Parts: sequence; C-alpha cells; structure tokens
Amino acid sequence: AYAQRELFTPLGIEASDWARDEQGRHLGFRGLALRTRDMARIGQLMLQRGHWDGRKLLPEDFALQASARQNSGGPPVSLPFGYLWWVAPSNAARPPFVASGFGGQFIWGDPGLELVIAASSEVWPASAQRSQLDRPVGAGQPDVRSGRTQQGERLTHGVVVRAADGIVREKMLEAVD
Repeated sequence: AYAQRELFTPLGIEASDWARDEQGRHLGFRGLALRTRDMARIGQLMLQRGHWDGRKLLPEDFALQASARQNSGGPPVSLPFGYLWWVAPSNAARPPFVASGFGGQFIWGDPGLELVIAASSEVWPASAQRSQLDRPVGAGQPDVRSGRTQQGERLTHGVVVRAADGIVREKMLEAVD
C-alpha cells in the first residue's frame, strides 16, 4: 500500500506484482515485477535524486546513499553494493548504479551521462543465476541498440530515458538469434 501510494502512483506505474511472505506482506527486497517502461521510471527517480515531476518522492540523501557504495558487495553480481543498488566501477563523483533482477532484467543509471537504461530479457538457465550482469557492467554499458549485452546475451525489450527532458523514449527490440 505504501509503495503504491507514495511511489508507484506518482511515477505513473499502474501495473505491478510483488511477491509476498507467508503473512501476505510484500517483500521489499525481491520479487517485484514491472513493465520495462516502469523500471526505467524507478531508475529515473534515482537519477534525479528522489525527485519526480517537481515532487520529492524520496529524501535526496537516501537516493544518493542508496546508489553509492555502502559495502564491497559480492555474489551474484560481484560489485560494490549500495541500498538495493549495485555500484559500477567508475572514477566519477557519482558512479553508475545498477539494479539486477531475476532473469536478466536490469536498470542502469549513469548520472554522468544523465542516462537510464532499463531492459527485460527472456529467462534462461544462466539468467536465473543473475551473474549475467557482472560482465556487461564491468565492461561498460549494455548495448541496447544491438539488442544484446556485450557477451551476446539477448535482450527482448529496452527503454532509454534521458534526464535532460525526462521523456521516456522506448525502443522495442526485435528477437535476436
């Protein structure tokens, strides 16, 4: 109820599904299913330091700290970790941050480029391990134009958002074999 009221509704996220525990409470750390466009909105919110459409939806300090290194991280992505966001290798004052989801879903936010990339993928055995993100993130941005990660893994849907105007520009990727 809180996430829907305070985050999803102001962000324009209409459809979501979130895993629940045995008592029926939403899990806050996993199991959130969103459209790729809505994943991009979450990334844009973080890129904009918790602000959306002139409103502060998150405290700015929290958004900055969540997307900054808080510890050395570890599996499955093997990158430093913030608060539910992985932090990509960078010398930037505010490095790129990444959410890595089950089955190859990810959100990449790059404050230096004012860019968010969200991508969905088909679930395949290797993607269930969620280790697929360490290679493209460690090597640079995923190539949404080609429809593949840098290791050739197929993306099925990508959304790119530029912070300068906040307009969601969506590119549906064709199936790539």
